[in-house]
Amino acid sequence: MIATLVVASVVAVVGWVGAWSTIDVRIQGAYSARVLNADEAQQAWAELHSFPSTGPPPGEKLLVVAEWTDEQRTRWPATDCDFIVYVTHSGFMYVMAHQGDGYALGSSGLAERAARHYVDIPVMEDHPIGGSAFQGSNFFIPAAHPEVGELRVLLMGEHEDMDLIRVGILFTCNDRLIRFTWLEADKLMK
Repeated sequence: MIATLVVASVVAVVGWVGAWSTIDVRIQGAYSARVLNADEAQQAWAELHSFPSTGPPPGEKLLVVAEWTDEQRTRWPATDCDFIVYVTHSGFMYVMAHQGDGYALGSSGLAERAARHYVDIPVMEDHPIGGSAFQGSNFFIPAAHPEVGELRVLLMGEHEDMDLIRVGILFTCNDRLIRFTWLEADKLMK
């Protein structure tokens, strides 16, 4: 009986690992980033802000637009899959974004673990709360969301270095890191 339990456990583990090995995704896309003039900044603010009558804060305004497509190969046990979109920029920026109703701006242990796991994702080693944290902003988008595939981000601050802007997409399932991809920069749109 013990031998049967051991064999059953080994088969279950092999099946679990095999199921996760069939989860994959191919992500392709591009992003553009450009400095907005006063009229363009006001229009972007009105489109993205819930209360546009207040007007945008002072400083430089940059609009980052990311678009991507994905080919997912997911099976059980991948029941809850999401995209985490990373937008690199200098710190202390005012950030707004729009991707329909399904996106969320913020951070999580999963996003920070991904930044440590994928070494080309930039991190701040001297983060105020200790440890390292992603250098920029990240957004969470359900992979099954009908409007998935586009994110518009408005960055506002005293100064923004365009060379720091990059956009990366992380595909996750059930809190597992599946695939990270940097999107191509659309040079013609900058």
